Amino acid sequence: MANYLMFQNATMYERDLNGDGLEEVIAVSNTGGQIYIFKEHEEQLDWISVREALGAGEQDKVSYEEASGMFTVLKHDTDLRKYRYGEKADELVLAES
Repeated sequence: MANYLMFQNATMYERDLNGDGLEEVIAVSNTGGQIYIFKEHEEQLDWISVREALGAGEQDKVSYEEASGMFTVLKHDTDLRKYRYGEKADELVLAES
């Protein structure tokens, strides 16, 4: 799927985030602090903005940890929260704060 997605200044990862046997594509913008998750569903390409889904503001830092597959939000430089993609679901679940 990643072959079809072209982003300037972005790092692309492929990983089965929800354990359904299909890889999702994680696109991490290297300049705008945006992260998007793309997945195929019924022959369509669905996507979400991780920043929007987690309610992160412009000043909050959002990142993706490739080794663990976790998404991190640092709010106001003091409140660190880690999220994972829900198993067999299409949602981000709080893993630790």
